[in-house]
Amino acid sequence: MLTMPLRFLTVLVMYLLLSLGSEGEAGVPVISRLEVTDVTTRSFSVFWITSEPSIPSLLVYQSDCATPASEVQISVASSDATGIQKATAAGLLPDTNYCFQTATTLRSTGDTAVFPPSPVVVKTERTVARFVQQETKLVPFANDLLRIPPVYLPAPADSPEGIIAMLSILGSRSARPLSVFFAGPSDHYANLNNLFDSSTGESLDLVGGERMLITELHGASGCTIERYRKVPADNGMTRARDIQGGFVPQDLDCNDSVNILDILRAVQWFGSSRGAACFNADADLINDGTVDILDILNVVGSFNAAR
Repeated sequence: MLTMPLRFLTVLVMYLLLSLGSEGEAGVPVISRLEVTDVTTRSFSVFWITSEPSIPSLLVYQSDCATPASEVQISVASSDATGIQKATAAGLLPDTNYCFQTATTLRSTGDTAVFPPSPVVVKTERTVARFVQQETKLVPFANDLLRIPPVYLPAPADSPEGIIAMLSILGSRSARPLSVFFAGPSDHYANLNNLFDSSTGESLDLVGGERMLITELHGASGCTIERYRKVPADNGMTRARDIQGGFVPQDLDCNDSVNILDILRAVQWFGSSRGAACFNADADLINDGTVDILDILNVVGSFNAAR
């Protein structure tokens, strides 16, 4: 029978061996959180997270998932610090099935891993059908840019860049979220024309006031931060618009009421401070750099407030 110290050492060794095994084989990156975003009539994007600094790409096939698709343009974005990779395939045909696999090339060895083992099918959207009223006629809506302010970047300024923010419209039939790759302190934009109805394949008609969920993925740190905002009203122009918060700051989920859900959201981030990768500035209601009891009491003090 093993003594307690030997039993402890045996368990510790087994744990270390399992931990080492979970990192993957030499020269093969561990790939996680594969997700398709930004599916439009002419393009789609894919992002994933790798365990090592890598160069991303996509292998795009025709609907048979075997024949390479022709005239496809691939653009990529990558972060060695967070492990987040994003690749976009453009030049596609509307309302058409394509297949893809990710190709991840390790910077250290030059080895390339193809994932998943079998290609994934993506169907492009059917048509952009947004219009705006100008005097007595309807004209196509050329653009609908939404500015994502720098508050969504990790703090402080020298923390790792290269996070993904996904934008989804709550209560809608949006087929895929939009994704924005943050690669620096400048403003970043999302095009709301790239949100499509999952049942019709037509672009969603957003008039303003719709609730939006912004999900930040910080990659290797494992942090996922959720923030809620509202779509601003159409201005009939191509100029970028700013997203809106709740009717009061304590309305953390932007549902026009301060209730127990807002208290629970503040409690979720209790103890986090500015400078940490997982700091949620929305919950720092008194803006002192830390989510603490004063912020919780701030929400409680506005309980049952409503628009």
